[in-house]
Amino acid sequence: MLGSQVKTPPKDHARQSTSNNAKARYFMAWRWHFYAGLFVVPFMIMLSLTGLVMLFDDEIELARYHSIIEVQPSDTQISSEQQLKAVQAEYPNANITQFVMSHAPEHANRISIAKEDGTSVLVTINQYTGEVLGEIDRSESWYQLANEIHGTLLIGDWATVLLKSRPV
Repeated sequence: MLGSQVKTPPKDHARQSTSNNAKARYFMAWRWHFYAGLFVVPFMIMLSLTGLVMLFDDEIELARYHSIIEVQPSDTQISSEQQLKAVQAEYPNANITQFVMSHAPEHANRISIAKEDGTSVLVTINQYTGEVLGEIDRSESWYQLANEIHGTLLIGDWATVLLKSRPV
């Protein structure tokens, strides 16, 4: 039994084996990619929807609170100091934390205040008359809800770690 009697595999067999291994690796990578996509897509959809709500916060707020945001423009405005005094008179025990001027003449100015009980609200004031029009509770706004979901991904502190961590 010399070498002439031992059958050697054809050379194409080596190519087929390498080709089969490459196909198997390709399909394994494709399968992992597919499952990773199934895992990531719900979070991406959630982040994009909450991001849209946060982006269009002014438009949503205007639609919800148009009765206390829209004002009749006039030729003269009262000073910012007078507006702050009007808000302080309406909310004597609150601390004024921010003054936000409107970007459009037909929208009221907003003044953020911190009430005694710790809640923070936006008070709208007519910059032409000094009339306090109403308040917007930011804790009940769509922006606040979207911001909480967007920042935590509904999984708590782990999301904060994941979202805030950066590769070195």
